[in-house]
Amino acid sequence: MIYILSLLGILVENSLPFSANVYIITLSFFIYLVSMKQKRALAIVGVISLLISLQTDSFLRLFMILVLSYFIVSYIFVNLSYRKVNIVVISLIQIAIYAIMTLKNIKIDYLIINFIGCMILNYMYIKISEKKKVSEVSIV
Repeated sequence: MIYILSLLGILVENSLPFSANVYIITLSFFIYLVSMKQKRALAIVGVISLLISLQTDSFLRLFMILVLSYFIVSYIFVNLSYRKVNIVVISLIQIAIYAIMTLKNIKIDYLIINFIGCMILNYMYIKISEKKKVSEVSIV
């Protein structure tokens, strides 16, 4: 259910008429996928890049950025846990990815909006992640 809601949120987020890009849901869901460490996450990264590129003409560029970011962030998550303690660090990683994705059209006010929005959504995704881990432990 969280996958469907997040993908719909990404579609709506990229359809809004802003003067710069807003990737709050996109980057928060992306980091959530990386933290889950599942094989199907790369396929969903492809779907995310397709949804983002519906408004642009740079599917391959966005796809390559997201795939490279996926491997870099998954390497970072070897030593960094996806918990509330690390929300600021995770949000800074997302802002770095945002800066790379919007290299030509970066604006400071949208950067701040993305940082604050990513912190809030990261908190929500971390709570969902913790609930999943608790339910998986209780099943076993």
